[in-house]
Amino acid sequence: MLSDMLRRKGVPHNVLNAKLHEKEAAIVAQAGRPSTVTIATNMAGRGVDILLGGNPDGLARELLAKQALDMTTATPEQWQDALAKAKEQIEKDRARVVELGGLHIVGTERHEARRIDNQLRGRAGRQGDPGSSRFYISLEDDLMRRFGGERVKSFMEWAGLEEDVPIEHGLISKTIEQSQVKVEGYNFDLRKHVLQYDDVVNKQRETIYAQRHKVLSKDTLREDVLTMVHKALEAQVALHTESNDEEEWNLSALAGDVQKIIPLPTGFDIKPWRSMDRDEITDQLREIAAQVYDEQAARMGRQLLEAAQRNGQTIESLGAIPHPLHRAIAQTARAKLAEQYTSLAAERLTGLSPETQKTIEDAFAHGLALGRDRVAILQVVDRLWIRHLTVLDDLREGIGLRAFGQQDPLVSYKREGSESFGRLLGQIEQQVALSLFHLHLNLEQSEPTRIARETRTNRVEPARNARASASRDGKVGRNDPCYCGSGKKYKNCHMRKDQGQTHAIEKRK
Repeated sequence: MLSDMLRRKGVPHNVLNAKLHEKEAAIVAQAGRPSTVTIATNMAGRGVDILLGGNPDGLARELLAKQALDMTTATPEQWQDALAKAKEQIEKDRARVVELGGLHIVGTERHEARRIDNQLRGRAGRQGDPGSSRFYISLEDDLMRRFGGERVKSFMEWAGLEEDVPIEHGLISKTIEQSQVKVEGYNFDLRKHVLQYDDVVNKQRETIYAQRHKVLSKDTLREDVLTMVHKALEAQVALHTESNDEEEWNLSALAGDVQKIIPLPTGFDIKPWRSMDRDEITDQLREIAAQVYDEQAARMGRQLLEAAQRNGQTIESLGAIPHPLHRAIAQTARAKLAEQYTSLAAERLTGLSPETQKTIEDAFAHGLALGRDRVAILQVVDRLWIRHLTVLDDLREGIGLRAFGQQDPLVSYKREGSESFGRLLGQIEQQVALSLFHLHLNLEQSEPTRIARETRTNRVEPARNARASASRDGKVGRNDPCYCGSGKKYKNCHMRKDQGQTHAIEKRK
């Protein structure tokens, strides 16, 4: 708007904003030349001193441009000659600007914060140069309409002053400053209020990240995950045996829900539970959970070692696979094998003594259990934490309406946010307990096979091609295990790919 007004009056000027950085630097550099008018936003050109008379480098570039030259085509002699002429011109212009009073700042409004007004004033009078500033304000500006504008307007009407008569009175300036102080206090309260809300989330974030760091840094998570499993088992026992009459206990449903948490031993019978109390049933389930944890870890360690031996792998090659389980395996093997690790790391894991083989099996079992526990916990924590942040955002959007019910919104937000966080921690333990052993079983079926598939040598390719040919001849059933060894059914793995290749062959024929 100001630029259009000056253009209609025929006043040459530049518009300075914070959008075009290259033009911004050029405009600021020459804003101190005589008769130069620059319209600037309060954010533009900050951190740059305006040199009275102009910038010699910028003026030298302008002189070269008039000769159809630039910094890349001009010779050093041409540049030095242009720079000398620019410095001579700038000295003359500087003396003229200083004589006229230096840089003059015209403020078109008073801002809500005195800090911004002072920043604009500070553009003049830098580095000991002369300068001045004058600010104008309209009674229709937001600042005046909100604070005392009507009172000043009544005074002007009473005094019979015209609209274009400037009012330079200490009372008016003091009123404006008092209005700015009120706005600054209001904005400060807003920022303080926002910070108090953010502190609620930040404290919860610190708790979650401390938990994640603990999971990633501990050498074993066995006790942590078993504690979560035990809590889940205790909750199931309490749910199905809440009646004081043991005849009303639903032990069959209890066994079914326990099976969702831990795989019960084959042929497990609930008849002995009929003669047990709650604590005895809980203790038995705890022992089963610990036993299953150790057995599955040992079995996976043994399967991994057998797969590595079949494929001629080493501990180093296993640790090089980019997967959390294998990083944990390499980390545990290094700690368990200690002095033996250096000699065994790069050697194939065949022809080992029984003692060494057992040590490596234990290291692999420990590493697989550690990696599985980390994956299980981190997946649950990350998923539920994201959901919790969404809940807090939704809660915060409407929490201000609690003020209509004579409630402090901040207190309500803290209370309900804390309750939601407590539920989050409980859900984390519950979800980890439900997914831990099932995640272990899935990895137990697929992980050693996947390792073998990724590292399989070329000598296996003929056999694979033969099995693929057989599958294309229809000798592999839809529900049979896939020939690639993935553990999936053929229809869910390579069947579509094989059928596509068969159709392509028939089409070519």
